[in-house]
Formats: sequence, structure tokens, C-alpha cells
Amino acid sequence: MPQFDPTWYASQIFWVLLTFSALFFVMTRFIVPKLSGTIDERDKKIDNDLKTAEQLKTEAEHALAEYQKAIAAANERSKETLAQTYDQIIQTMKEKEKAFTDKMNEKIAESEKVLQAEKKQAVSSLKNVSRVLTQDIIKKLVDMNIDSKDIKQKISSLSEKNL
Repeated sequence: MPQFDPTWYASQIFWVLLTFSALFFVMTRFIVPKLSGTIDERDKKIDNDLKTAEQLKTEAEHALAEYQKAIAAANERSKETLAQTYDQIIQTMKEKEKAFTDKMNEKIAESEKVLQAEKKQAVSSLKNVSRVLTQDIIKKLVDMNIDSKDIKQKISSLSEKNL
């Protein structure tokens, strides 16, 4: 093998040094700066993206805080509205209950008046029936005519005591 022959060592070393130097020169002058630039740009883009993400996060947190404040305010307003509506309903119920009670009391008073009138009429009718019946019984049992005024007075005095 010729590469292991010591006579060719000098030329091989020369060409290895020349090739290494040329590759080193090309790498340091062209390729490494482009790679460095690309890496720097990528780092800058990542930093910008992180800053943008941080700003967006801050804005999102601010928006969330505003949203929560709005929700809390809406809840408070709804509670107030609910309380007002509840109070209005209670007030309306009390008014309707009072009107109903008044109306029922009026009907009860009217019914009591009608009942009293019916009672008076029934008692009067009962007195008349009692008078006639008493007169007929006395007439048939005793065969005597008694004055209807006397019977009426007795029945009135007895009914006043019992009623």
C-alpha cells in the first residue's frame, strides 16, 4: 500500500495540510458565519416569540381579570334585581291578600246579615206556625177558643227566653 510507504509521507503530509487549511478557511469564512447568523436569528426569533407569548399571557390574564370583574358585577346586578323582584312580588301578594281578606270580610258581613234576616224570618214563621198549631191543638183537645193575641204573647216570651 502506497500510503504506508515512508517515501510518500512528505507529499501526503503536504496535501493533508493543504486540504485541511483550505477546508478550515472555507469553514471559518463562509459556512460558520452563515450557521452563526442562522443560530443568532433563531435565538432572536425564539426570544421575540417568548416576549410576545409573555405579552399575550399578560393580556390574557388582564382580560380574564376583566371578565371575572364583569361576571361578578353581573352576578351582583342579578342578585339586586332578584331581591327587588322578590320584594315587589311580596308587596303585590300582601296587597292582593289584603284585598282578598277585605272582600271576604265584606261577603261574610253580607252573609251574616242575610243569615240574621233569614233567622228572623224563620223565627217569625215558626212563631206563626206555633201560634196556629197551638190554637188548633187547644181547640181539638179542650174544645176551647183562645185569643190568638194571648198565644202570640206566650210564644214570644218563650222564644225570647230560649233564643
